[in-house]
Amino acid sequence: MAMCQIDTTYKHTQWTIRVFSIDGVPGIATLCKMNFDIFTSTTNERGSNLSLEMEYEPQSPLAVLATHNLTVDNALALKVLLPSVLCGLSTTTTSTTALDKFRSLMGTLYGIAGLVHAYDLIYGGSQLLVAAGAPPFEALPVQGQAVAILWCLVGPLSFVKSRIG
Repeated sequence: MAMCQIDTTYKHTQWTIRVFSIDGVPGIATLCKMNFDIFTSTTNERGSNLSLEMEYEPQSPLAVLATHNLTVDNALALKVLLPSVLCGLSTTTTSTTALDKFRSLMGTLYGIAGLVHAYDLIYGGSQLLVAAGAPPFEALPVQGQAVAILWCLVGPLSFVKSRIG
């Protein structure tokens, strides 16, 4: 298991959180770094601004492909999904509506994760399984392969179920 270092600082209206791991995710990426800068808004007492910077050295094709996927995923999550859920969580929103929005968000994220895992099993050399300490998909017993396929299918199923209730 890779070790990571976490440093936090606070000055005036800004939190800074730095997460760094030299080893990263074995076989996928090394020299992983995430920097979070959180500013309390000076124009709106209830608001904050968040800045996220990520860096890593890719060690596999999956990590090279991840750069573009992470950029799109982060933009979608932070600029579309999160604001749409937060806007709906006003004081007039019922808890049922908020729960439905949360289910929709999580269904979308699980759907994407299931597709990414399937891509990794088929084209990515099972990097995610190997990083977790399991053998590659092809080396799994039939029962293990069935569970891995089921895991990949549950994500899109969660997406569908989150849309139909």
